[in-house]
Amino acid sequence: IYLGGFFYLLTRFKNGVSSSSISVSRSMSVIKIAGRLECLPITRYQRIIFAVIATAWFFDCIDCAMMTFLLSSIKSEFSLSPAQAGTLASMSFIGMFIGAAASGFLADKFGRSVIFRWSIVIWGIASLLCAVAPNLEALMFFRILLGIGMAMELPIAQALVCEFVPAKVRGKYNSLFVCLGHSSPRA
Repeated sequence: IYLGGFFYLLTRFKNGVSSSSISVSRSMSVIKIAGRLECLPITRYQRIIFAVIATAWFFDCIDCAMMTFLLSSIKSEFSLSPAQAGTLASMSFIGMFIGAAASGFLADKFGRSVIFRWSIVIWGIASLLCAVAPNLEALMFFRILLGIGMAMELPIAQALVCEFVPAKVRGKYNSLFVCLGHSSPRA
């Protein structure tokens, strides 16, 4: 028992310094750096990042609301019954469920910025495909893809705003972010 304790102490101490004290000093320097960054004023670069994120969210909200206005035209174009029209209107929400559920896991694995960019690409391509959909089934599929891209964007965008904006103005920028999305045209 005594020998085991000796080997334990040997592994815990290297060159007279405890490995736990090394990790504490490293974490303290990280805290000092983070604290220093929080004291800096918001920069033009951060405002540009916020503008890009907020603009993407604004257009996502417009797209979601647009279906309300376009559904009657789509219904007559494809000769849809009321049940088919309701199903079509629900397709983007099915995609949103999938996209919102997957976005956090994907962001943890590949990074928030990468998943944010991919969400915009998925949303943009699916929007274009919706415009040229030849039939109802294709349009429904493209609306699901569009919903996936839309819902992937919101939680990642909120996290990016919190990450890039300093703490002293974070609340203001988060509320501005939400206001921009909800000020988009609604039905």
